[in-house]
Amino acid sequence: MAKDLYESRQMVQSPLVLFLIMPIIGVLILLAVDFTVKTWTKVKLENDTKEILTMMLDNDILKTEEDYKKYAVKRFSERGYETDDVSIILADDGIILINYKTYFSMLGTVIGRGKKLADARYIGNTLEDGTLKIEKYIEEETE
Repeated sequence: MAKDLYESRQMVQSPLVLFLIMPIIGVLILLAVDFTVKTWTKVKLENDTKEILTMMLDNDILKTEEDYKKYAVKRFSERGYETDDVSIILADDGIILINYKTYFSMLGTVIGRGKKLADARYIGNTLEDGTLKIEKYIEEETE
């Protein structure tokens, strides 16, 4: 009876299948980690940008573009961001706040491109009834 059990099993004798599957699993793990880091960085940057823009609009002391920039740089540096690329534009529609953050990309490192860049662009203004309106800023291309 023991001999019948062993004869009915199909066992792989060579590790060829294992050696073929391991690189595929490795690439899938790299892609999953890259996607997760990209999504997490983008969401965190966007949330922080919206929150800082809200604080800027609530602050009545700020008047000039330089005041807004100093305030935004201070708030972003408190949260651990590099503040070299913070941009503020006072437009007719409101205040435009743009920030960039580089993040680590495993797949980019393997390919040789290194770090990647995430950006957050939001425009905010105070409406007549005192409520704040913050929305994603999309640049309009002029022809």
